[in-house]
Amino acid sequence: MTRLDRYIGANVAIGFLAALGGLLAIFSVINLAEELSDTTGLYTPALAVWFVLMNLPSQAYELFGAAALVGSASGLALMASHNELVAIFAAGVSPRGVISAVLKTAVGLAVVAALLGELLAAPLSEQAAATRSIALSGGQSLATPRGIWAREGARFVNIRRSIADGSVVEDLYLYDFDEQSRLERVTHAQRAEYRDQRWLLRGVAEDLLSESGVVRKNLPEAEWTTVLTPEQLYFLTLPPDQLSLADLRSSVSSMRQRGESAQHHLLAFWHRMLMPLVAAIMVFLAVPVILSMPQRVPFGYRVALAALLGIGFQMLNQTFGSFGLVYGLNPFLSASLPTGVALASGIWRLRSAF
Repeated sequence: MTRLDRYIGANVAIGFLAALGGLLAIFSVINLAEELSDTTGLYTPALAVWFVLMNLPSQAYELFGAAALVGSASGLALMASHNELVAIFAAGVSPRGVISAVLKTAVGLAVVAALLGELLAAPLSEQAAATRSIALSGGQSLATPRGIWAREGARFVNIRRSIADGSVVEDLYLYDFDEQSRLERVTHAQRAEYRDQRWLLRGVAEDLLSESGVVRKNLPEAEWTTVLTPEQLYFLTLPPDQLSLADLRSSVSSMRQRGESAQHHLLAFWHRMLMPLVAAIMVFLAVPVILSMPQRVPFGYRVALAALLGIGFQMLNQTFGSFGLVYGLNPFLSASLPTGVALASGIWRLRSAF
């Protein structure tokens, strides 16, 4: 990199860090307020603060795209307000040279985004969710990327998948032990629904284990007596967007083998896969946002416009993903279309400006 590349890259990086820090502070306060409202029993306010702090890398990963656009635009806008860009162009550097310097920084941010998401954000979020689930259940439940585990006396419950608000679960296993801690019954239900204040199991296969062998009994439906409520399962379920790429691939493969829809997990997979590219494109978009404005435009206006675009893109990306789930769009299309539109808009704006 030339000295000019390093100088422009440093301004963009400093602006990015400032934007990311500001967004993290705002969203952390909101998340902490939500967590404090759920404190009860072993889930103390101190543990709620710890949970929010452990999720900071995951929150940073989600905000990476918006922060990249706002921060890059802030760095370039500061240079424009100090007439540094005018001096750079007067020295014979073309707009392509500035774009090249910004893109080199974008590549670096994309690499940081990929490492942050897989090596730090996902593991810490999973650890925080597991600790939170144990505290909320009084030490009787555990949330993992592969489902929920709960203990009720001599019975262990494994829920592989919880749907929507927790009122429907799929692929449920019940393990019953006798007084000598020997496994005596394994019950599997394809589906369980919460209706009229009770759980109803459907597609039940019950295996009774004894010294003489295993006896299987199949039932179309059966009642499940448990202290678990849909509200508890909702809080215990680990959201797909907090899973690592490896866990998402495993979940999608397992769900397909069981003949279940994996659209939600596929959407989270593609969002995570594309995040480094999104960060790079957002940095690229800062160039037409700033360079196409007249020199007299104030610094604050430039940054405010970039902030609106960044937050708008963040909302569009999330909303379009939900839209795609509702209307059955291809998960890759749902995850990539807003980014493609943003890239096309940036290229068009650059061509029209220069």
